[in-house]
Amino acid sequence: MTKAPETDAGFVDITGFAPVDTIRYEVLKPGTTVGTGWFIEIADESHPNAMAWSNELARKNLKRRANLEAQQLNGRKIKAEERDPEEQKRENIGWVVSRIVGWTPVKLAFISPDPITYSEDAAYKVFMHPKMGWALGQLVDVIGDEKAFTKALPKP
Repeated sequence: MTKAPETDAGFVDITGFAPVDTIRYEVLKPGTTVGTGWFIEIADESHPNAMAWSNELARKNLKRRANLEAQQLNGRKIKAEERDPEEQKRENIGWVVSRIVGWTPVKLAFISPDPITYSEDAAYKVFMHPKMGWALGQLVDVIGDEKAFTKALPKP
């Protein structure tokens, strides 16, 4: 293990290691490393939309847990919450959508005859579509890779 160089100021500045606010990701053609020309701007987890989504999901989960505990304490049989598959899919895709802050307009004729410009509603419509699972998978991978949001250090 190498020791970090000491500074004359009496502290070490690691600001340069903090994640960048956004990255520009080019969606790749399925199963290749060839770009499609469709660029999506993705925010890191500290973006207000990402934090709002995370907080809302936490509130829902805490409420579910509290309801289950209340049922147990009252001696009731625990009734499992029934969830619609479409609702669950929308919630899962919400994590990705909460991190998207923009994209280049994209033509997806099976969704719209016109190019689709970014909006939160458009993002849900695109990524909820069964034919877009390949692009959704790429975004899940890049969002889950914290290295994608870390600036490359200059080589000595």
